[in-house]
Amino acid sequence: MGNKLVILHLEDDLLEAELIRESLRSEGIECEIHLANDGQTFQNLLASTKPDLVLSDMKVPGFSGHDALAIVRDRCNELPFIFVSGSMGEERAIETLRGGATDYVLKDRLQRLVPAIRRAIEEYRSRRKAEEATRALQESEQRLDLALRGADLGLWDWDITTDKVVFNERWAALLGHSLEELEPRIETWKSRIHPDDHDRVISQIDAHVAGDTQIFEAEYRMRTSDEKWRWVLNRGRIVQRKSNGDAIRMAGTHLDITERKVAEQTNQQLEAQLQQSQKMEALGTLAGGIAHDFNNILGAIIGFSELVHDDLPLDSNGRADMEEVLKAANRAKLLVEQILTFSRQTPQDLKPIQLPEILHGAVQFLRATIPSTVEVKLEIESGTTKILGDAIQLHQVIVNLVTNSVQAMPDSAGTIEISLRPFQVNEEFAGMITDLEPGNHSLLTVSDTGCGIPLEVQHRIFDPFFTTKGPGKGSGLGLAVVHGVVKKHRGAIRVVSEPDNGAKFEIYLPAAQQESRGSKTPSVESHDDRGNDFVMLVDDEPALVRVGKLMLERLGFQVEVFTNSNAAWEAFEAAPDHFRLIITDQTMPKITGLELASRILKKRPDLPVILTTGYHASANREGVRAAGVADLLMKPYTIESMSGVVKSVLDSSSTEVQR
Repeated sequence: MGNKLVILHLEDDLLEAELIRESLRSEGIECEIHLANDGQTFQNLLASTKPDLVLSDMKVPGFSGHDALAIVRDRCNELPFIFVSGSMGEERAIETLRGGATDYVLKDRLQRLVPAIRRAIEEYRSRRKAEEATRALQESEQRLDLALRGADLGLWDWDITTDKVVFNERWAALLGHSLEELEPRIETWKSRIHPDDHDRVISQIDAHVAGDTQIFEAEYRMRTSDEKWRWVLNRGRIVQRKSNGDAIRMAGTHLDITERKVAEQTNQQLEAQLQQSQKMEALGTLAGGIAHDFNNILGAIIGFSELVHDDLPLDSNGRADMEEVLKAANRAKLLVEQILTFSRQTPQDLKPIQLPEILHGAVQFLRATIPSTVEVKLEIESGTTKILGDAIQLHQVIVNLVTNSVQAMPDSAGTIEISLRPFQVNEEFAGMITDLEPGNHSLLTVSDTGCGIPLEVQHRIFDPFFTTKGPGKGSGLGLAVVHGVVKKHRGAIRVVSEPDNGAKFEIYLPAAQQESRGSKTPSVESHDDRGNDFVMLVDDEPALVRVGKLMLERLGFQVEVFTNSNAAWEAFEAAPDHFRLIITDQTMPKITGLELASRILKKRPDLPVILTTGYHASANREGVRAAGVADLLMKPYTIESMSGVVKSVLDSSSTEVQR
């Protein structure tokens, strides 16, 4: 290890100390060991000997190794410190390392001591070398920085008494000029400062000339020969004054910092986007938790209200009152759906959907959020076909377009027209619009009476982060999202607009290839022929278990309910052929609905399982079907929606059995 080591050893047992000394000498460690058997001696030797290494027992009379470690770390933070103890458990050893010890060695394993010392000394010396190299590098960088400032920077020398300024070629080149093109006067500089920066910069240099500041330093924009703006860092100071203190001469440098300022602005934008993303992620997490619990509450309210409503006479006041309760509960259900629409990221779940239903829901939501001075008109022609799409994403498209229109209206006043009609795209028309294919389409149009879009920027309006709105009025993401969703739906979008004459967005969405027939929502009907069929209903909410049981019994089933997944699994294991249908909530403690379904389907692959959930993101139809589950029933469910899913699942199961 090179030079002779100076070791400070805290040990009150002389035999142990001598044993360690001999162990080091036998391994060829040249060292000078200073032995301390108490705290005071240890501190004195630490100050006087300036050791390269500290060895310490865990405890000596009136003093401990931890005390010694604390003193060493306070005075010589990087000094290697190794505990050498007779016994030390794993937890205590870890505690010593966390406390700042370099290593620990047990006295009955002294063969580890020399390697530990070598490693500690090498690491210590490496750190010292690295620190010295870092300091040298910093000094070198400082010298380099000074050299660069005195070399290729824009230099200026101002004679304050005559207002003449000497510029160097670099100063002129920074602005795209040659020296011959620039008049050597202070006005040459002042006239090129950006109007928004001018007063600030002039006041700063005046303050320095007056002697109010030690140095002049300012960042601002200057006009170049091609009428663009470059950011500069201008540093200077008075280099000569009269005997009365009046400034005579001032000199300084210009540094082009345009790239740095652009990078700073980009970082600010990225930071803002990150904050927005984090905010939306947090909102989505919160909304998901609320949705699950709130949908359970709504499920009980809607379910029991329906049962009471159906039992009341048709002309009774109570029945009418219950209808109002159901209307309010369904509005609450819609509100939860709308919150989830804006706050979560959902996987692509394309299925045949009716656009009119989405339009009505979106407009209903928007009328509560946009100014009353904006009139929204909705026109839907008959004959529009189903499209293959994601209802949530298309809802977002409508909201984004309408929001964009509102922001484009002076004083937030005007008219927005939303229309939907069937449209046949022929070969000729398809050739006029990129990515549009011939065939049956639905044409969704959103037009407004706003300020319109300048022709020169229309080709950029779908670019991410591009916006013509003022600060705080647009993120530049709304239309980019619209464009992305339309493309995912194999559609096309185009805009027609003129300044001061509003804008019209046309979205062409292809019809679904196969129209589903006979998909009318089944009416609530009794399943008397299934009276001997037993249904297992699993949910950890007692109220939902009760209302679900009443609904299923009203549909003609016999029901066994469970609020515990383990109990449900045990009951199934005991009689796997007893049940005709399983209905289980997804969010269950201990065993989730999908896990329970997986266990059940391993024993009975033919048994239909329906998964219920109050939170779309926890499951989707494609995912549950891939897991073998027959269908997904969203909470809060009604007796009608339950009847439809149950009938569909059992009919499909019967068809499979016949095959």
